[in-house]
Amino acid sequence: LAGAAFAPSAISQAQQVRVDVELVMAVDTSRSMDEAELTLQRGGYVEAFREKDVAQAITSGPEGKIAVIYMEWGADNQQDILIPWTIIDSEAAMKAFADKLAAQPVYNLSRTSISGALYRAADLVETNNIASHRRVIDVSGDGANNTGPPVEQARNAVVKRGFTINGLPIILEKP
Repeated sequence: LAGAAFAPSAISQAQQVRVDVELVMAVDTSRSMDEAELTLQRGGYVEAFREKDVAQAITSGPEGKIAVIYMEWGADNQQDILIPWTIIDSEAAMKAFADKLAAQPVYNLSRTSISGALYRAADLVETNNIASHRRVIDVSGDGANNTGPPVEQARNAVVKRGFTINGLPIILEKP
């Protein structure tokens, strides 16, 4: 299963892949993100998946693996999956994921819909063939929700569905 990518499917719970965490990396690439912020954000994710300490943390859980998906988002209807669900269960799987992410082009989408990203991220978890102990959405970005439903409404709805949401503001000092 190392580094294997999974497509969503309707399968029984017994057929699901068991992991410690299902992690959606929901990454802001809206027009408010400048080139330096986009580079810092992407580079941070790539470097994290190359760290031995991260590998140790991933493989030390009860299942010894996590599932990750990398999604970039902008407006309410703009959520692009750059890397589909991937099982990370070793340093080699982490490196392959990091290398694949580093090779992806960086581009901007329009507007900023944190709420759209949260709803899409939750749906991606709830429709995959993976079962986990924890469901986590890591949202990074630099702007306020300016399109789609109110962000507080989306956050509350997604938390009520059993998700942990982590926020990482990406703001570089500008002249």
